[in-house]
Amino acid sequence: MSTFSKDVYHGVTGVVTEPVKGGKQGGFKGAMKGVGKGILGLFFKPMAGTVSMMSYTTQGINNTPATVVKGMKNMRGSKKSVIKPNPE
Repeated sequence: MSTFSKDVYHGVTGVVTEPVKGGKQGGFKGAMKGVGKGILGLFFKPMAGTVSMMSYTTQGINNTPATVVKGMKNMRGSKKSVIKPNPE
């Protein structure tokens, strides 16, 4: 499961799980805090997943040119030829 999917999942399930956790720890007051955390998590956790997904995408775009250049250098220095000469 991707980071984005996990964050969306935790954001949605947090609406239920946070009040339950809070209620167990702090009674009615804790449950009310949990409701607040759950509602905020419903908004912020998917947003964090989106930012994370964008970050990984830009990191991949940033690394692509260096990887291509490295691969080209490795191809030039290898002893094995990809294209075989015609023996005629």
